[in-house]
Amino acid sequence: MLETISEDNNFIHKATVFAKKYGYNEWQPLEYLTEKLEE
Repeated sequence: MLETISEDNNFIHKATVFAKKYGYNEWQPLEYLTEKLEE
């Protein structure tokens, strides 16, 4: 359980850093982030 939470928090952290890196201040839908990461 703790490992799953840790992994989720790690992903959220990476997604937040990614969003800030590309200038998005507001939370973007997971689908949007996934599309950008796949480009």
